[in-house]
Amino acid sequence: DEAANSAVYQVPTDANNRNYAGQLQKCGESAIWWGSSSTADFYSVYPAANATVDMTDANNVKFNLSMPAEQHINVDYEPTSNVYGAKPEMNGCFMYARTTGVTNGTTVNLAYQPFSTALRFKLRGPQPTTSGGEPPIRVTKVELHSPYVIAGDFTATLPKAGGSPVLETRGKTSQDITLIALHEGTSAYLTLGQGESVELSAFLNIPTDVTTPVIDDNWYIKVTLSDRTVKTKSLGTKNQSGNKNVLVRGMIHRLDDLPYLSEAEWNANEWMIHVARNVYLSEVSLPGSWNSLNSDFQTQGTDYAATIAAQYNVGCRAFHIDTRWKGDATHGTLNYYYRYIGSSGDYSKSDVNNLSVANGTTAYNIHYRWKNDLNVDYATQDGKIMGKDNPKFEDVLSAITSHANNEEYMVVVCTFAQNSFQHNSQYVNYRSWMQAVSDACANNETIYDARHLTSNTVVGDVLGKVIVIANCEGNVSDMDLRTDSKCLFVNAPLTLTEAMFSSTATYNSGDFYKGDKSITDVRLFNTQAQIMNTGSGADGGDRGYKPSFDQRKRIAGNILNWAKDNYTGSSTNYAHDSWIYLGLGGYLDGDSGIPNDYNRYTYVANNLNNWINDKVEAMRTDKKYYPVGIVLMNFVTNDTYGRPVVENIFKLNNLYRMAYDPARSPEDGEYTAADVNSVAPGYDSGMIDNNVNAISAD
Repeated sequence: DEAANSAVYQVPTDANNRNYAGQLQKCGESAIWWGSSSTADFYSVYPAANATVDMTDANNVKFNLSMPAEQHINVDYEPTSNVYGAKPEMNGCFMYARTTGVTNGTTVNLAYQPFSTALRFKLRGPQPTTSGGEPPIRVTKVELHSPYVIAGDFTATLPKAGGSPVLETRGKTSQDITLIALHEGTSAYLTLGQGESVELSAFLNIPTDVTTPVIDDNWYIKVTLSDRTVKTKSLGTKNQSGNKNVLVRGMIHRLDDLPYLSEAEWNANEWMIHVARNVYLSEVSLPGSWNSLNSDFQTQGTDYAATIAAQYNVGCRAFHIDTRWKGDATHGTLNYYYRYIGSSGDYSKSDVNNLSVANGTTAYNIHYRWKNDLNVDYATQDGKIMGKDNPKFEDVLSAITSHANNEEYMVVVCTFAQNSFQHNSQYVNYRSWMQAVSDACANNETIYDARHLTSNTVVGDVLGKVIVIANCEGNVSDMDLRTDSKCLFVNAPLTLTEAMFSSTATYNSGDFYKGDKSITDVRLFNTQAQIMNTGSGADGGDRGYKPSFDQRKRIAGNILNWAKDNYTGSSTNYAHDSWIYLGLGGYLDGDSGIPNDYNRYTYVANNLNNWINDKVEAMRTDKKYYPVGIVLMNFVTNDTYGRPVVENIFKLNNLYRMAYDPARSPEDGEYTAADVNSVAPGYDSGMIDNNVNAISAD
């Protein structure tokens, strides 16, 4: 008889020794049986799900299989060690067997070998503290990203004559694997308290044409928490033994322990991906940096692009660019020739190249005499400009927009540095810095055209875009603006008055304007101050009023009280036409008693950053969440009073969303069921790989 040469079998889960199967159970009606040949060759692949075999080739056996891009893990707690045991499902652990020349009728000994690769890593909860105040963290998913294809459809070609299989991609593939860890028995998401950890395993296939697969900084792990916070960590190039992590197929590779999930080593820069797309822009809490490129206010990188990237990577999505003109050429030590309107007196010429950034480097005092075409003096001007090698505003804007992607949006707030040079001729308004900002925005496709923005604009309308706000420091109706500008214009003065901080003051409010000076239906509740003191407030001369910390907190607190009443009050018809802007950066004056300039800037960060952080924490206690708007702070990358505050602010978005409408998904706003169901629990196959247990959770 012709032999039945193919069938599907199951390894009994109740076998006494699960490292070795003494018998197999057929899954269908048919089984393999011997034919009349004296010997036979046997080939097998595990698992059988979604796998097919082709033996028509005289020299090779081909297995078509699919590595799942989503893998489930069941965990159970071991209280004596604060460690969770983990049992990965086996549908990702591919093994093959090749046993040739078996005598007819004798026992077939299938010696399985793995061709899947396993990565193991320890996921740790919050760092243990003596205070015990860090709450448990609930993990909804863990994602592993590789620069190579590691999941999806593959063909494994196994030479009949011997040798390793050749693994090739086919059909749908993925460079990402998602691990879903659920508590065994309850199917609840994995929850890790202080000092608790779990060792997770991910199975992956690496195509054979990747000759030397190495785990480098292009590999990373993303952990999504229940509040939709996403923490990302590059895996680097060393394993726990200090060796380079060159991946060997069929082997287990143990990675360094990941940082505690409460530590700053995690990169939390993808939070906006999980903000609901149908949320009004007025409801988004947007953390950002005050004076983003000024070394007095923010830690600077090797250049402006690196500085923006560092702030973006801690989660900032709002940036403050303080602009100032720069010179074209040097004339003496401090005198710069400024020619924004052109050297020939062509007053209609616009040159965006001369708008720069007040970034903490030397600003040069100039006294400039303007001449007309007949070389006759008609105006003079004093002020400060930046050096000719300072970065262009247009280039800085491009550095920010380079981070924009289709899953998020950002905001840039532009101001004109105090005591800056601005000519006072009849062309003062038309040739203003706002013209140059508008020109730069016109040249950048990523800038959102704010002429389309209304109070009903939602997150989904501005994805992939950057909104630019020009703070005019004066009545917008008096300005000559570029009518087709893509910017929003508002008067939120940095030159302050005492009345703005009086006991009867509430908060400053200004309307948003378009370039044609038409008023939008969006207003801005704002407070900010460039300079302040530790006393009760004082006159700052040409810098305006210097408020005290108590005054700043009172006015900002009034705005937050409005937001609390608006969003958590009894009214279901809450206002969504008001944006909130809290400029909480700045510095102390020289009379503050703080010993040096640096401390006068960090003092503000310690005080006001922690103040807004306390406000957000109070929402967790009260269980009443409301947006805090655009919040700009000093030293946002600082691990103590910067990064943790940024993270708390962006976490607020989904806490607010879930409290506002818990029946809706925080990701897309759609109604969804709350239950989480798992698939059947996985089990330990006991596969042994070079004396390393490749699967077991032991």
